[in-house]
Amino acid sequence: MDLPKKLMLIGIGALSLTKEKSEKLLNELTEKGQENSDEVKNVLNELKNKGENEQENIKQTIKKQLEELSNQLNLATKEELNQIDERLKRLEAHIFPNNMTD
Repeated sequence: MDLPKKLMLIGIGALSLTKEKSEKLLNELTEKGQENSDEVKNVLNELKNKGENEQENIKQTIKKQLEELSNQLNLATKEELNQIDERLKRLEAHIFPNNMTD
């Protein structure tokens, strides 16, 4: 099997493996002398970086969709709830000046 094909198969497999399994695979390949360990490390690092980038993209997409949904449902934000809470405390203090409220 040629190097590009092996690296492609390693890449596909690494996407579905945990970090530990990927490292174990790297060690096995290096021990067997089937691949240059630097090449394998580079491929695994590249896959890791792509995975991290994709994870960040997914987080941003979900965040955007949740914000849009929140706006569509006309839900109050945490900041708006805090403002209401502060207004309520001021009103309570004005209405009940001698009572200690939280």
